[in-house]
Amino acid sequence: MRLSQSGISETIVVEQVRQSGRAFNLSVTDLLYLKQNGIPESMIGSLMATQDGTQAAPAALAAGGAAVAPREMTFDDLVLVHPSFMKKSRPGRLILRGDSLAWVDGADAKQNFEFQVTGLEKVWYTCQARTPENFCYQINFQIVKGAKYRFSDMNEESGSNASVVKVMDALRLHFPTVAYGPPGA
Repeated sequence: MRLSQSGISETIVVEQVRQSGRAFNLSVTDLLYLKQNGIPESMIGSLMATQDGTQAAPAALAAGGAAVAPREMTFDDLVLVHPSFMKKSRPGRLILRGDSLAWVDGADAKQNFEFQVTGLEKVWYTCQARTPENFCYQINFQIVKGAKYRFSDMNEESGSNASVVKVMDALRLHFPTVAYGPPGA
């Protein structure tokens, strides 16, 4: 409640709840208290999603508790950020097909690539401190084999981070066992 009332964005508070790994078992009294103090339902829902010690939404689970990968989800308005200043960052889209992520380059199909979500070691945001909240504009992937991929929101300059948030939300929903949070955390 203090985080929300301090002006930190819903996105950051929900991210903190997810990364904490804590199970929050809310009573009816707790729910009423949070609602009466202006806590958005999305934040209350993220707290409730931890009650079993899991972070997956029930709709994303098949019988037996296994995650159900989506048939196909497309995330537009992304830019592949090259670590070298010598190479230009490239616009395109990510496509989540089953248990793989495919990059479709907006200008050159030879630059397309694909990797397995099950091969992810870590997924995390890169954020910029802003008043009154952090602005998370980039999603980062560390692959077990050592490769790193960074994707920023194409509309970052105009203040949008909707594209990277959609990717993170979809991954968390469909792949709750992937490690989320910055390397070393």
